[in-house]
Amino acid sequence: MISNVPGLRGLIRSNDDSKMRKTRFDALLKAKKFKIARLYLFPFMLLPVSVVKGQPNIFPDTFPHSKGYRSVTVKADYFCSKQTSKNKTIAKYLFDENGNTIAFLSICNNKVCGKHIYSYSNGLLVSHKNFNSWTSYQNNINESKWESTLLSNEFSFSYTGNKLTGFEQYISTKETVFIENELKYDATGKLIAEIIRTYNDTLNEKFETINYVINDRKEYAYNDTVTSINYFTGNILQSNEVIINNKTGNALQATLKTPGGKVLRKTSYKYDNKTQCIEIKNTDTGFDGFGNTYDIIGYEKIALKYDGSGKLLSKELFYKGRLCSIEKYEYSK
Repeated sequence: MISNVPGLRGLIRSNDDSKMRKTRFDALLKAKKFKIARLYLFPFMLLPVSVVKGQPNIFPDTFPHSKGYRSVTVKADYFCSKQTSKNKTIAKYLFDENGNTIAFLSICNNKVCGKHIYSYSNGLLVSHKNFNSWTSYQNNINESKWESTLLSNEFSFSYTGNKLTGFEQYISTKETVFIENELKYDATGKLIAEIIRTYNDTLNEKFETINYVINDRKEYAYNDTVTSINYFTGNILQSNEVIINNKTGNALQATLKTPGGKVLRKTSYKYDNKTQCIEIKNTDTGFDGFGNTYDIIGYEKIALKYDGSGKLLSKELFYKGRLCSIEKYEYSK
């Protein structure tokens, strides 16, 4: 399954998810279009839940279930930057006795520069705390750094039985809930709608605080192995995504288009005879399903390799036809 590989849902990596989205509210306010780029982005982004690809996934990164191992260290070779490097330790996953990811650590210059902490109840993820903050200094930019001790935001997840029914994002610096997401299912258990409420505020010309809510939703429809998702802001259709799956439920292709037919993103997936995802190709314009922009576009191609037992060994990342990075996963018991 695609959801068993770290980084494949988002195809984007970041040390600070709250900094990676481009907020367009000021410009849109002048244009009297009340939309804002949501701060959804997490590094790797992965959870085995049937959610969109047209909108960068808000779910946190969890490594493929790794019972019997206590950690995985991520090392990388970089080829496209001015200073190439090999076997650079960039991250580490920690697991509990059941194989659930309990922590993801970002590592910069051999020091932890960010962390994500996961909590579970009855085997279900109930909390994801993000301690990734960029600390800036006005007088000396060289003193700016990633901070791993300050809580940036937290996601709380709610369930009915074992089915995820909603989540919310709490922004610690504002001491307020920023995003609420409600998931609705039909009688057969298929996801049919997501109701997304984004809470924000701004100042008017008199410097008075104005609170506002952005109401987005996604509506799902199914026809055999094809899933169609319509993205709405208010009652205005923003885009449509079509996901084609194979008979085993693995996605083969996902295409996001505007109502006028312009392709915003197209992603294809290839599998081996063990149904392990071995290749992903991605064409992206930088817009999500709601018409918001994000700063970093994912790699054009990802190649994945496994050992004989199915453990993920490496991930090769390509950009403009060139191999730019290889991430390698070292398991420890």
